[in-house]
Amino acid sequence: MSRNAGRSWATANEGLTGLFVHTIASHNDRVVAGTSIGLFCSDYGAQTWQATGLTECRVRTLRYLGARCLAGTAGKGIYKSDDDGATWQPANKGIESRFVYRILATGSTLYAATVGAGVARSEDGGDTWEALNDGLGDLNVTALARSGDVVVAGTNSGLFRLTAKGVWES
Repeated sequence: MSRNAGRSWATANEGLTGLFVHTIASHNDRVVAGTSIGLFCSDYGAQTWQATGLTECRVRTLRYLGARCLAGTAGKGIYKSDDDGATWQPANKGIESRFVYRILATGSTLYAATVGAGVARSEDGGDTWEALNDGLGDLNVTALARSGDVVVAGTNSGLFRLTAKGVWES
């Protein structure tokens, strides 16, 4: 952690038993870390950490949409929390793969990058998902990004961009 814009750094691992950190997100004063053994939360400065209710899974990506936190895992799919991580519920309705490596938010629309099932899209905060794979030449999607109104997917076969018609092109 740094308190001086990155001029110096200090470890902040007290209570963080999963030291292989895949992703970090924050909402208000809460910082959430997705690790190789689950999810940990810290309030007010990220000095001490506590395990949340989402344990025994590799958390690969985190995304806040308002107060809702979504966690994508390697093997258990997507989970959602509406109470700052105290409780988690599966949010996999419509997703065919349980290996979720990135979640991207563009306004109120969510996109999930999955390994083996391409990209899924949600218009209801992650409660339900639908496949969005027309034109996607590789269903092993490990990265998502946005540039303006364009969504880009990174796959094992290169990059694809989502057209306004909802079709991917390389």
